[in-house]
Amino acid sequence: MKSTIARLTTILIVGICLLTGCTHNNGDIGPFFGKWKLERMTVNSEEVADYEGNIFWSYQSSTISMTRVIDPTSSFITYGNWEVDEDYTVMHISFPDKQHAPLPETYLLRESTIDIIKIKGSEMILQYDSASKGLITYYFVKW
Repeated sequence: MKSTIARLTTILIVGICLLTGCTHNNGDIGPFFGKWKLERMTVNSEEVADYEGNIFWSYQSSTISMTRVIDPTSSFITYGNWEVDEDYTVMHISFPDKQHAPLPETYLLRESTIDIIKIKGSEMILQYDSASKGLITYYFVKW
């Protein structure tokens, strides 16, 4: 009888811990949470032919990381901050200094406003109107 009560108590405690566990640091950030692979990019509707498909954006809390995979054992990572408006139409990103600037392949500035064209399921499409390059469209898949 005592072992049954001890077993039930253990199951109850484990169950409560699992139900109260945190999955997103600092709360839910909606559909952006996690890692996204930049599948392809266009500049003024023209495919960026030399893009290698090796860039990932990751979102957690108010932090964004951009990672360029160099080879299977090395990568370059830069960090910034991001926020999105209430109706998921505009994303603002900022990088604190030159050491943590956006990856040059993205054509983004340290302070950029990006239009959210689509964020649904495992697909995300963003657009950035670059003064030097024109309209850049980013096509992501959830990784």
